[in-house]
Amino acid sequence: MEDPRLPFALLGAAVGAAIALGSVWMAPRADLAPASVATTVGNATSTSGVPAPAVVSTEIDFSPVLRRLDDVAVRLERLETKVAEFATLPVRTPAAGTPTPMQLDADTVLAAMEAAEQKKIDALSDQDLMQEARRLEKGGNSLAAQQRLETLLQRPLGPEEKARVQTELGMLLRNRGDAQSVAAAVTLFRSVVDANGLASEVGSQAGYQLVWVDAKGGDASRGLAQAELLVHTPGVPAEIVRHARWATGILAQSLGDTQRARTEYETLLRDLQAQTGQEKLIEDLRRRLAGL
Repeated sequence: MEDPRLPFALLGAAVGAAIALGSVWMAPRADLAPASVATTVGNATSTSGVPAPAVVSTEIDFSPVLRRLDDVAVRLERLETKVAEFATLPVRTPAAGTPTPMQLDADTVLAAMEAAEQKKIDALSDQDLMQEARRLEKGGNSLAAQQRLETLLQRPLGPEEKARVQTELGMLLRNRGDAQSVAAAVTLFRSVVDANGLASEVGSQAGYQLVWVDAKGGDASRGLAQAELLVHTPGVPAEIVRHARWATGILAQSLGDTQRARTEYETLLRDLQAQTGQEKLIEDLRRRLAGL
């Protein structure tokens, strides 16, 4: 418990300093008495730069000020005595019924901070929460991004919106790379495909993510099979088919089937010639063909 006499001790130190200041003011009067105006003004200079003429005058009388300082010094000495008396008093025990100050430990503070953060999250719209998750993941805070997405999945979402959030969370977990996260990502992607069908927009997007989960997990053959399934399934959106064919060529090449890779690259390149906004993909295909 903090000693209540501490403030008085500090006040005593301040009073001591004040008395020391008073002692300076109570220095011998001869030291404080100013030189006569007649001896100082003659050295002054006017604003125009011309020395001002000497002016003879009587000395200023500081005796009223000095007497006042003497009185202040006496009062300060009395105050210091009172403070010293208070400092010797015993520590008082709180009276019965006095509220005990609340003790805050680290867990309590952390829980309060988490509650405040959750309240902030709950106030965000679905779209804002998704954008916040993407911003956090881009900034390297994968755990906070995951928390946002999981919070979003607890809200009443429509089937397609729920599928998009699940796919987003699956990609986050897949990119994290550890075995447990990748397994959780596969479960999310497959649940989206099962609930919406591979030919749907959201189902095909999740199915395409499965291609790279398998490929990056070291199972290129399984990834190739998933890519081929997307290419040949009726109803899969054209954009997904193009990327699935591109993935087919890459995975075939990684497995040593350069002829299959060339066929896929050339077929896709022909399909893209009449397409606008595909310049980066076309450039990538030409670079891969040149490297075969």
